[in-house]
Amino acid sequence: MTRHFQSGKRLKTTLLTLSALAVAVHTHAQEAGVLAGLKGSVTVYRDDQLLTAYSGDDIFSGDRIESDNGQLFQLLLRDESTFTFGEGSVITLDHYEFDDDLKTGQLQITQEAGQLKFATGRIADGSLNAFRILQPATEVAVLGTMGVTAILSPEQASVHFPDINLPPETGPLSYSSLMGPGPYSSIPTGTFVVTAGSQRITVDQPEGSVIAGDGLAPVFFFAPPLTFEQPQASNESDTEQNNGTLSNINGVNTDDPADARAQENANRRSSDESRQQSRRESQQYINDFQVQRIIERMETRFGLPDEFDPTFTPEQPTEAPSQPEPPVPQEPEPQEPEPEEPATEPEPPITEPQEPGTGSGLPTNPGGDPLDPIGPGTGLDPLDPGPGMICPGDPECP
Repeated sequence: MTRHFQSGKRLKTTLLTLSALAVAVHTHAQEAGVLAGLKGSVTVYRDDQLLTAYSGDDIFSGDRIESDNGQLFQLLLRDESTFTFGEGSVITLDHYEFDDDLKTGQLQITQEAGQLKFATGRIADGSLNAFRILQPATEVAVLGTMGVTAILSPEQASVHFPDINLPPETGPLSYSSLMGPGPYSSIPTGTFVVTAGSQRITVDQPEGSVIAGDGLAPVFFFAPPLTFEQPQASNESDTEQNNGTLSNINGVNTDDPADARAQENANRRSSDESRQQSRRESQQYINDFQVQRIIERMETRFGLPDEFDPTFTPEQPTEAPSQPEPPVPQEPEPQEPEPEEPATEPEPPITEPQEPGTGSGLPTNPGGDPLDPIGPGTGLDPLDPGPGMICPGDPECP
């Protein structure tokens, strides 16, 4: 009997331990993020339980959060998405899942009252179903964006946007406005898509805004996003507390992660521009220095004056003599041929008969040509020099 009682007690203890572990594992799997920026507390409804939550408390998928007048708070999620909520906010984290390894997941929030400012984290991958904010009259699909959404009364809408004509008996209005790209957005300007009934409006420019409601078709316009108003405080201590919370939200500091990341990106861009400007100035200094070195070397080598001398007149280079241009050949003008005089035959010389042995001294050639001294019949041999001729150096010469 005793042994059986101890075994039953041990079994009951084991079952309780396993149940507690299962609940702990399930709860850890549903953990979405933590509360931050609280100077007081907010009310959280979880599994039909009403809880009071403070800064640093965990928030789980399915939690409904309500804040009182004068209380602002933040919600920081695991994927680094951040939300800042104004006073009188009522929101429900309908669904949240995030894979820490793949950096993917889904997020859906229902906004019933109040105002919120958000900056998407890693979960907004550009798809319409990854990051959604549901309002009474609209659905906002967020594609990597920083923006503001709010539920406004007709009186508030008339104060903020007097140019929009509201029909009578208008109910609560759903408002959304684009601030710019989120810290992890691949879209340069950020984008969200607002669906109101059968109409869909894509907002992809900063200050692009949409307002819609029951009986009011969605209106698109440009206006600066709304900022958080000063909460109404009941006493001096609450005023100081709310001032600090409001400055943390509207100001840029480490208490507001969304603004801090935006400021960090702006500082990085400013730093890059400053480095580029310094690089340009350094390059200009190097160029000027090199030019100065070249001038100094020229002064040393050629003796150029280092100061302007009004009496100094540089020598003008002598111009090389210009080469005469070759004459252009000209075609001769055609001339008419002069008439030729008829050629006249020379008249034969008139010779008078001469006696032999006289006149020219040439021997006569009887019966031959008197002008041919070697003609036949003269008795002269052209190869025989004849008597009385001298042949120097010839032994056979007589």
